[in-house]
Amino acid sequence: VKPDASPSSWALKYVAQFSEVAIILSGMSAMEHVEDNLATFNNYEPMTDEERAAIEKVQAIFHERSRNGCTTCQYCMPCPFGVNIPGNFEAWNHASRFDQFDGFLKKEKELREGDEDHSPLACQECGACLPLCPQSIPIPDDLKRLEEEYQALLNKA
Repeated sequence: VKPDASPSSWALKYVAQFSEVAIILSGMSAMEHVEDNLATFNNYEPMTDEERAAIEKVQAIFHERSRNGCTTCQYCMPCPFGVNIPGNFEAWNHASRFDQFDGFLKKEKELREGDEDHSPLACQECGACLPLCPQSIPIPDDLKRLEEEYQALLNKA
C-alpha cells in the first residue's frame, strides 16, 4: 500500500482496474494535478489485492460516516429560494466524517447570516432540485434532517 500517493492517484488507479473503463477523465486545475496524473500512469502498475482491500475499507468508513451521498456537483443549483444545497451538505458530511461539529456550527451560522438566508430554513420544498440530483438524494428531506441536527447541536453548546 502506498500511503504517500495522492487521493487522485488512488482514484485513478481504482477506476483503471475495471475492464469496462475505456477513458478516464480527471478534473485538473493546477499543473501539479497534471504532473500527478502523468506520474500515476507513466509507470502504471495495476492495483494490488492489498490496495483494493484498503480502498474498500476506506469506502465503508466514508459511507458509514456520511450523512448523505452529496458530491457537491452543484447540479441542484441554483435553488429558487437561495438555499446553498451543496454548501450545507458539504459542511454536514464533513462534520460527520471527521467529527468536526464545531466547524459545522460555524459554517451553518455563516450560511444563515448576511443579506440572504442560504440555510435549510430557506427551503420551501418545491422539489425543483430533485430531478437534477444525479445521486437521487431526497434533498428537501435531508435539509430537514440537517436542520434538526444543527438545532440539536446548538442546544448542546
